[in-house]
Formats: sequence, structure tokens, C-alpha cells
Amino acid sequence: MSKRITRRPRNIDALHASGVLYGDLGTSKIYVIGLAFAVAGYASFWLIAAVSILTLLIGINYIIVCKYYPYGGGVYASLRRRSKVISLLGAFFLFADFIITAALSALSAFLYLGVPHPLFFTIGAIIFIGLLNFWGPRHVGKGAFVIAILAIAVLLILFVFSIPHVPVGWSNLQLMHKGLWGNWTAFVAVILTLSGIESVANMAGVMRLNPGATEQAPVVTRTASKAIWFAVLETAIFTTFFTLILSSINGLLLRDGNVIAPDGQQIRDYVFRFLGTTIVGETFGATIGHYFGLISSIIFGILLLSAVNTAINGMIALFYIMAQDGEMPSTFKSLNKYGVPKLPHIVATLLPVVILLFVNDMAKLGALYAVGFVGAIAMNLGGSATDTSISMLKKERVLLFLSALIMAAVEVTLFIDKAHARIYVLVIIVVGLVLRSLAKEAKERKPVVLLKKEIKLATFNDLEDRGGVLCIVSGRGQALNLAKEKAVQGGQPIAFLFVREQRVMSERDFDRQVGSDKSATKLFNYLSEELGEVPALFSYIVSDAPSTTIAKLAKKMKVTDVIMEVPKRGVIAHLLRGDVVRDIWKQIPDEIDLIVLPS
Repeated sequence: MSKRITRRPRNIDALHASGVLYGDLGTSKIYVIGLAFAVAGYASFWLIAAVSILTLLIGINYIIVCKYYPYGGGVYASLRRRSKVISLLGAFFLFADFIITAALSALSAFLYLGVPHPLFFTIGAIIFIGLLNFWGPRHVGKGAFVIAILAIAVLLILFVFSIPHVPVGWSNLQLMHKGLWGNWTAFVAVILTLSGIESVANMAGVMRLNPGATEQAPVVTRTASKAIWFAVLETAIFTTFFTLILSSINGLLLRDGNVIAPDGQQIRDYVFRFLGTTIVGETFGATIGHYFGLISSIIFGILLLSAVNTAINGMIALFYIMAQDGEMPSTFKSLNKYGVPKLPHIVATLLPVVILLFVNDMAKLGALYAVGFVGAIAMNLGGSATDTSISMLKKERVLLFLSALIMAAVEVTLFIDKAHARIYVLVIIVVGLVLRSLAKEAKERKPVVLLKKEIKLATFNDLEDRGGVLCIVSGRGQALNLAKEKAVQGGQPIAFLFVREQRVMSERDFDRQVGSDKSATKLFNYLSEELGEVPALFSYIVSDAPSTTIAKLAKKMKVTDVIMEVPKRGVIAHLLRGDVVRDIWKQIPDEIDLIVLPS
């Protein structure tokens, strides 16, 4: 296990993590119940019950993964140090999953909302969400958690009013009658509830540690267990229960892959709106039922769109990390001024749109969906089970291995039974390998600007208990003059900190040197000339949470002043990215003065 001490703030608690996980895993019930009923009719309950049991099993597996990979246990990261080729294959499966997650979730959202021409709204929403990520919004997890709570509240209300329907639903259930292979392929076709479980493993590196754990010996099982158990239990219980409740509706027909209600409407793609309107309407009348269905559709729609955002961000991060590892062309590493990778941002936004231009039916998208995340889960669990460098309990290793075999069997079935899914994932793999070949052929350009020899770059640890003035620099301006004046008057040393804000972090970024950053190198050279004989320290840090990094360093150095310049920002950037100055002010002790100058 790596002993690296991460500089990333471990500020993701169980509620935050469960909100992000629920935004993908928990949304599956919104569309999978209708798809399952279209496959098996009044026997769909047994399929969903089996999938729910598997969901609980895989949830336990990922608690184990987070236990042994506290720096991040996603399929690409966990397999990387063992086999680059296998980790690449896992990454390609994840890309296949992310693309369909964004496309299917967005389409489902607008089908629930009942808008005319849902495909146009779907494509527009994906592009809009992609544009918002230009600024790298920071508070997505909190928003996802709030929406998740609202969705659960709606489900609980519907749950209460649905209880009287349980006996009828149970009496309406039919047995599976398609034979062993037919029943197995039907089970494989509705395994969509497992999508998104990989996200919790990727969050392990920023989860809060267990009490008593340290960065030298990190343990995140407390946060991971709470987050995973909440999401998988809610998903398993509610998905199974509402599948039973759908079976309580008499007269549902299957026609051309759709589910036809007694009043003639096609309800496969918006089962919960139908159930809410019907069941609540029975108690409070048609008008109240209608509005309950409408409100629930809006909440579910927003929740589904949060899954789109999670998928786009997942693709951006994976593209960038692979580029840092030399597995994607170097152009995928270029960042915009908000620290968001430029080309990955564009590609991650457009890929779901391209898919929707060719496939825009929920059932057909569902057929493409599972092949990605099932492959990623199988590889991650199998790789973790066979990782002999980790001192894992025997029972945990056996559980991971057996679970990997089940997921591998599902993946093989998908390749045999779903021709379009097979072609889809093979195209992803081929395109990925071509990009990797281009990356291997390309030569990295050397930095144009070199740091002056007399400038000694200080590390984070070199700055401990230094005192003096901490000046946050990003360009030439008033901060330098004020810092120099205070240092000369008080006889204090100056520490200049350049924080390169970056939305996505890879292992290489933790030890990146200033020489790879032209603007930071030029600025440090300029500062050294302007300071003359004034003693100064220079430090360069890459961070995905600048305010936390600055506050942490200020407390560690025990400085008297933190001086920084803040450029004016547009309203949209301010709303999406938050107030960095306010975040720093909240985190530093009262005895430290925060001086903010306009740039």
C-alpha cells in the first residue's frame, strides 16, 4: 500500500459521499422498474429482488475496497501499479459507463417531466451542464445530497400510501417461465441498479479518516461504510418494494417493449409519476394525485440531472489522470483558468450527445448501459482479490473473488446476448487504444522558462513554524509591495505561495515542480528581482481546494498576516465557485490578519 501523505483535504463526510453515490446508484430505480416490467411483466419482482440482493453484496465488496485502498480504489487507480494494460481496459469500461449514464439519466429526466420533444431538451441540458463545469463548481456534493433527501422524502410518502397495495401486488405476482438461460438473460438485462458504485471507491482518497487514523496510516471505513450502506439499502429496499407495488396495478399490458396502463398511456419510462398520481390520487382525489406526480417528477428530474453532472465530471477526471500518466495525448492535460481540463471538458460533454443522436430510446440505452460498469466492477473486484501485496483477510479475499466471478459471468452474457453493447464497448476500447498510441508517439515539450538558480523552492514542510508574512501570489500587483513593506518594517520573513488551482488531481500533481508551470516560473523570477536583499521563501503547490491549502499553511507557519489579491469575477463564476476569501477567513485563527487587495 502506498505510504504517500496526501495533500488533498479529507473533507468528504459520510453524508456528502452518500449524496454523490446516491445521485447515480439511487437514481437507477427511477427507470429500472419500468424497464424490468417491460421485460418480465408481473414476474419482474423476482428479477429486481435478485438484483437488489446482488446490489447489497457488491456494496459490501466496495466497503472492503475502500478499506484497503484509502487513497482511492477506483478500477483504474487500484490496477495501475499491477498492470498498465489491465488498468487501461478498466478505464475504457468506465468511459463506456459514464457516457451512457449521462445520456440515459438526462433522457429519463425529461421523460418524467413530460416535455414535448424530450430529446431536444435532453441534448440541451447535457450541453448546459457541460458549460457550467467550465467554472468547476465546487458544491455539487452538497446539492446532490439535498436533492437526494427530497427524493427520499417523496419516496417515503409514496411508500406509506402504497402499503395497502402490498397484498394485491403479492397476489398478482407470476413465476418466471423462460427457462434457465431466458431467466438469466432477463436478470442480466435489468442489472442497472449497480451503476455508480465505482464512484465511492474513487472518493476514498478524500474521505474523512476514522477517529485515531492518520495520513501515514489512513483508514476510511467509517465514512465509506455509512455512505455505501445508506445508498445500497435505500436502493435495494425501495426498488424491490415499488416493483411489487407496480404489480398491484391490474390490467398492465406489454406491447412492443413498452408498458401500457389501463387508461392507455405508456408508462415504462415514468413509472413513479404514474404510481404517485394513481396511488395518492386514490386517497386525496385526482387533483392532489396529479400535483404529487408532478412534484415528484420535478424532484426526480433534478436528481437524474445531478447524475449527468457526476458522469461528466467522472469522464473529465479520468481523461486528465490518464493524460498525466502518459496514456492519453498531452493536450488532455491543458487547463483553463479555473483549473478545469479543457479538452476533456469538451469531449466529456459531447460524447453523450453523440450517443443520443444515434440511440434515444430508454430500453436501447439500457441495453448499452450495463456492459461498461459491470466490466469495471468485475475487473476492480477481481484485481483487488488477487492483489497479494495487501494483507487482506482470507474471507474478504474470497468474497471479492466470488463476486468478481458473478460480475464476469454477467459481462460475458452481455457480450453474447447484446450485440450493440458488444460493438459499443469495443469501439470505446479501439478509440482509447488509438489515443494511447498517439500519446506514446508524442514528445513532451520542455519548459520554456527556467527558475533562477538563486531561488530555492521551499516545500510544504520547510515552512513549518516560520512566522512572518504569507503572501498568496498569482500575478504582479499590490500584494508584493505590501508584503515587502510589512517584512521590512517588522523584520519578518516573507513566504510567497503560488497555488495552482486544479479541479482534477492525479498522483503526479502532488509532486509537480514549478518548472512545469510557465506563469508561476516567470512570476517567481520577477519576484526575486523585485525583492532585492529582502529574505524570502518561495513555495509552489497544486491543489483542488486552494482555500483549505492556504488556511492550512497559514496555521502551520504561525504567520501574523495573510496577504492576497483577488480579481473581480463575473456573477456566474462567483455563484458556482463560491467565495475563496470567505472560506479562508473561516478556517484561519483569529490572531491571523487576512488582508485582501483588489487586483
